[in-house]
Amino acid sequence: MRLLPVLALTWVACGASSGTMQQANTLYFWKVTSSDVVFGACSDNANFRAGQKPIEFTDKTYFAYKVDSTGKKATAQNCTARDASACTATTTVFDITGNQLVTTSSSKAPIPGSTCSIADLVTTTATDSGNTGTLELMHTYSLVDDQAACDSIDNSLKTQSPNGLGIQGCVITFKLGLTKG
Repeated sequence: MRLLPVLALTWVACGASSGTMQQANTLYFWKVTSSDVVFGACSDNANFRAGQKPIEFTDKTYFAYKVDSTGKKATAQNCTARDASACTATTTVFDITGNQLVTTSSSKAPIPGSTCSIADLVTTTATDSGNTGTLELMHTYSLVDDQAACDSIDNSLKTQSPNGLGIQGCVITFKLGLTKG
């Protein structure tokens, strides 16, 4: 099973922007500089972890967002260039608290051949540390619907995992390093 994070990354060419997350009516571009994936108390089954790779990026990958007029919300942007006229708003809206942008989303998908589903709660946090920052997508998984079927799936994964852990309560965090501009 491959679980992919949803992320509004922009693939753009040139230009620059500066400022802080709190400045109202401002569009920001953060260049992605690194990518990693961190596993919490999750199965270390090779097949399970093989689908959990760091988010791919190039030297033209950016995280872009626009702060609203109140300075309390920001919307992720999809841009074709590092210019406001080349950007359109996505459906991802962040709450601004101090130097962080935070949003949560959830999804649920049936597990093929089972009456159990996997629920994914995603907390996305962008942190502004000055000229650098981070973007973290923390996925918290749970097995839901038919508890007996879910327990059977989780127990099966646990027996196939060297660390004896399954997916119930598993947390996987995708971390991106960022620099301004």
